[in-house]
Amino acid sequence: EQYYDEPYYFAPAVEPYHELITNWQKEFQEIIGNNNASYFDKNKLLYFRNEEFDLLYPGFGDTYPIFNGALGMTYEKGGIGAGVAIKTEAKDTLTLKERIDHHYLTGIATIEGTYENADRVLKEFKSFFTSPSSNKINKYKTFVISGNNHPNKIHDLISLLKLNKIEFGFLSSSKPKSIKNAYEYMTGERKNIKITAKDVCIPSNQKLGILASVLFEPKTFLSDTLTYDITAWSLPYIYGLDAYAIENNVKLELKENFPYSSTEANIDENPYGYLSKWGTMNDLKFLAEILNHRVTVRVAEKPFKHEGINYKPGALFISPRGNEHLGPKLHKIVQTASTNHSPEIMSIKTGSSSKGIDLGSSNFNVITKPKIGILAGDEVSSGSFGEIWHFFEQQIQFPISVINSSDYKSIPLDELDVLILPNGNYSFLKTTMPTSPQIKKETGASLLVNSSPPKELLDWVNNGGRLIIIGSAMKKFVDQKGFGLTAYESETTKKEAKKILEKEKLKERDRKYGERKRDRLKNSVYGSIIRVDLDNSHPLAFGYKKYYHNLKLEKTLYPLLLKGWNVGILKNPNSVISGFMGHKIKKQIKNNLIFGVHDAKKGKVIYIADNILFRSFWYDSKVLFGNAIFFVTD
Repeated sequence: EQYYDEPYYFAPAVEPYHELITNWQKEFQEIIGNNNASYFDKNKLLYFRNEEFDLLYPGFGDTYPIFNGALGMTYEKGGIGAGVAIKTEAKDTLTLKERIDHHYLTGIATIEGTYENADRVLKEFKSFFTSPSSNKINKYKTFVISGNNHPNKIHDLISLLKLNKIEFGFLSSSKPKSIKNAYEYMTGERKNIKITAKDVCIPSNQKLGILASVLFEPKTFLSDTLTYDITAWSLPYIYGLDAYAIENNVKLELKENFPYSSTEANIDENPYGYLSKWGTMNDLKFLAEILNHRVTVRVAEKPFKHEGINYKPGALFISPRGNEHLGPKLHKIVQTASTNHSPEIMSIKTGSSSKGIDLGSSNFNVITKPKIGILAGDEVSSGSFGEIWHFFEQQIQFPISVINSSDYKSIPLDELDVLILPNGNYSFLKTTMPTSPQIKKETGASLLVNSSPPKELLDWVNNGGRLIIIGSAMKKFVDQKGFGLTAYESETTKKEAKKILEKEKLKERDRKYGERKRDRLKNSVYGSIIRVDLDNSHPLAFGYKKYYHNLKLEKTLYPLLLKGWNVGILKNPNSVISGFMGHKIKKQIKNNLIFGVHDAKKGKVIYIADNILFRSFWYDSKVLFGNAIFFVTD
């Protein structure tokens, strides 16, 4: 996985190690690493250890097995771009056969080292499951998922727990249990709570207690901040669930069956219409399916109460009016999609609401199936594109047109409703006569603006197109006329930022060359969790509470839009909940844009400052991305 000029890497890994990795698992890294080294020494082969690759993030190919009791290690041989043979910078020839031989050598050395320690390997493997070290190290003994969360969201979390063989349970008594000093994930505060029979409890005292503790830990402990990957991943934040971490062991009844089922459709044939709540992946998949069948849907922009049920903004109203082209097929389409995805849907008998807006109100926005395009290819992040493609093709099963960046000039924009720009640098997006390069610097980050985006893109937006710009792609649109995104709030803040930058440059003149990697940490972000304040009255945030927990990946911070809607705001340094963020980046946080919508005449420019579909694991981000696609229209 390394480039061909890199030598062979094998264990032991470098710090940070996750604190729940056992002493034996650390020791075995040394045992195998030393045995590998002895064979490489005999053959005078180059290698390195204790550098670059750590054992923190549970998504690594070595850490996930470690947290499941195995002895995981990374082996990497430089070979990217090498093919069958290539000349290295040392003027040596590296062949495919040589790379295979090196892997064979470490494979045999690893087997030998394991064989020589077989009794200990078996003993420690058994001990991992019978005496989980998390009971001694981790102060949290039980993780509680509130039963007041949406059943579909709880059901999806339970599916993940079952997939990982993590045990969960419920109070063995029907009487609520009072708990003092519980850590509340959503607020970060300590509270006195009552656990009820509806709450899902995950004990750390179980066979896979270490894995459970790693996945639910509220804050990641870092023995070293110089790390390889993201530094925060707690499941309650990923799923957007009200949850608690408590320091008590709770007497539980462990069982596989979920005590209450996911929502069931309650619909009759030939009703006045159908009302469906909004806020989960089930609802998003339901919407995608009925739109695929050309159903016209109305989306509530204000709350209301109808036939005894409260509906929040984002609720879907499906009426026979506007769907005459489907005739009696409408009911079958809605019924089938409801069976497939279990939204909270009801058939209704009247358009009158007992409170709030009636169903014929102009506060229902009409949406139909949009035509969506996405750029891919050179200068577009393949990872970011792949994550978005997977979202459409595999998760919500909604069609999307993939457009190669080399074909950008021939895109029939007038045939698209939505165009998505994943992470990337987009230097191909330029006018025929590019403006002179200019560099705009801000404390801790630089924005390089090569040229203006093409006029036809802005014309398309002004005529009603919706442009969704994600993560690093936003840099291309800073200070570009008509797109609403600026580098600074005002000339005053620009001058202040430059003064700060100049002072810091003067302070850093005596920095040490050998510490350059650590010096860069102060301007770095390693996948930290931040609390975002949401304007959930805006369609982009329908279905959410007044806050949302986001995985921060981009170090560039943007000021709030001067015109338009600042839907998601990173308010202050205290908004960083877990994981590592460099102190210079943290110091800059003051009302920064995370999600925003710029109104451009008839169209919209939707800004999403981080790749919220990163690796497709941040469950709670997906409805928001769906909102950007389907709801942000008028």
